[in-house]
Amino acid sequence: MAWNRRLRLSMTGLVLASLAARAQAAPLVLQNGRLEVRARWQSPEGTSGLGVPVALTRDSGTFWFYGPDNVELVVKTIDACQQFGNLWIFAAGLTNVAVHLEVTDTWSGRSRVYDNPAGRAFQPIQDTGFDVCGVTHGCGQGTVEQLQSTPRADEEAEQLALLLGGDLIASNADYARVRADLATIRAARPVLADFHFLPNHSPHDLLFTVDADTWLQMKAGQYHAWDCVNAWYGVRTEVFSQFPVGALELRGVVDLERVMVDFRSLPGLKSLELDAGGIGIDPPPPLRVVCAIARGDVYHYFFDDTGRSVPQAQWLSRPGAAPEEQASVDQTLLHLCEGTYLGLASN
Repeated sequence: MAWNRRLRLSMTGLVLASLAARAQAAPLVLQNGRLEVRARWQSPEGTSGLGVPVALTRDSGTFWFYGPDNVELVVKTIDACQQFGNLWIFAAGLTNVAVHLEVTDTWSGRSRVYDNPAGRAFQPIQDTGFDVCGVTHGCGQGTVEQLQSTPRADEEAEQLALLLGGDLIASNADYARVRADLATIRAARPVLADFHFLPNHSPHDLLFTVDADTWLQMKAGQYHAWDCVNAWYGVRTEVFSQFPVGALELRGVVDLERVMVDFRSLPGLKSLELDAGGIGIDPPPPLRVVCAIARGDVYHYFFDDTGRSVPQAQWLSRPGAAPEEQASVDQTLLHLCEGTYLGLASN
């Protein structure tokens, strides 16, 4: 009896020691900030609290109740909007205490609630009917369909199509046209297969600085002002440990200068800029580059070997027609292409 009493006292001390942390427990944030998952529990003796989340991946995580070494719940979500028209929620428990599990879609405010009564082993949850895929978002630009279309299989063609089309995200038609154009040109002139598009900045990354208080919130996982926009664009965040700076890595190929507008209004943000480090292409310089410029619906592709071992070439593409090599290179248009460091320029 004395041993049991000491055990109960020990358990009570453990619960009291972690109450403050549990009372302020943040939600488990999944799907790049779109979903927030909260768990509340109550023991048969009447002890209760909030589950403390531990993220595993962008789509899954766990909760503990009594201590961090005692996992109680596992939750996984799947974005099945494109394939099946719903978000999917799966959960499993290693407990028989009462559990109230709530999953909230931050875009719509809608929630799914799952209750497990005390004294019953937690029943698996396999919910494939969370109907929030058609919900309009509260932040960001573009549409769900556009953002789900990127990244595509041929990222080089997608980057060129994005610049030629001038939209937030390259259209399917522009992407297909550029990809077909490049394939046709390289098949006709195999030597041009070694020429690649070199953007003048990283196509996925933004760099930011924040004030000291915001940096501490970000490091502690308590900064949620960016949750909505991160979820919308599929952003992976990195906050550096030594300085109040960080990076945003966008999943798809988008017009980063437009996207920056949605981040610049975030509280605590001091600066935001493109990652001008660019991307490297092997072998190192001299470089063989391709750039493109649009004049109406006519695309001009330029192939330039900075080592001059291959003569400059210009190909012209009209809608519905195969690209044609030009007899001479328009140096004015080529200069416009190279004006932004081998990216695209337009008038």
